[in-house]
Amino acid sequence: MNRIIFILTLSAFLYSQQAEVTNIQAAQRTDGSQIVDITYDLTEDEIFEEFKITVEVSFDGGASFTSISNAFGDLGNGILPGLGKSVTWNFGQQ
Repeated sequence: MNRIIFILTLSAFLYSQQAEVTNIQAAQRTDGSQIVDITYDLTEDEIFEEFKITVEVSFDGGASFTSISNAFGDLGNGILPGLGKSVTWNFGQQ
């Protein structure tokens, strides 16, 4: 009985999160720099105040994904919710 209660409680906690990453846009600069500008919105959550944001890319049509490197901006630990978050990725160095 305790196991069932634990599973139900864990499930309720996992599915109660309100945060969501939306409005994701990525555009490669046209100046030949091979830099990609990524923007997104991160909605608030009633439980968590900050988030860990990671970005992954697929070079084989979605069969596998790799974390991007050579990027900076609103990614990593301690990201607060808000609109217009941005990441600058040097795709040429990936």
